Amino acid sequence: MFALCGIGHPSHPTAPRDGDTRMALNGPQKPLGQLLKEMELVTEGQIQEALALQREKGGALGSILVELGYVSEEEMLLALGAQVGMEVVNLDDMKIERWTLEKVSPTMAKVYKIIPVKFENNMLTVAMADPLNVSVLDDLRFMLNCDVQGAVSNEEAVTRAINHYYAGQTA
Repeated sequence: MFALCGIGHPSHPTAPRDGDTRMALNGPQKPLGQLLKEMELVTEGQIQEALALQREKGGALGSILVELGYVSEEEMLLALGAQVGMEVVNLDDMKIERWTLEKVSPTMAKVYKIIPVKFENNMLTVAMADPLNVSVLDDLRFMLNCDVQGAVSNEEAVTRAINHYYAGQTA
């Protein structure tokens, strides 16, 4: 059985409204390259090389910088967290409570590539494979009827956690 966060609150104040955008939710964001330079993790030349590869082959700038070996995946997650104002979580080191997991169905977790990690004061925190996709948070707020905030994790860790915690469950 999967529970809604705020049963009995049909007009929850955090339900998405027309016109919500990432800028409105998180304020102006610095470009990832600029943030990585300010963190002294990459040089301007490395950013330009990665941008050229991105134009040529496509893909996310962060992934390209990791593939080139200019930053580690952990450093990239920290930068992404700083960019979007979310904490970074290590799912491999966490023990997630069953009642927290019950807030999100296995199907919802798989479709949105999220795993709930904490529920306190009607606020659900979900680790996300793509923290730049804020529409996921809006959808979850609407469907679960509670406040939802994101946390940054890598896609492989989110997939492992979904497979571990929701093993054998379908709905």
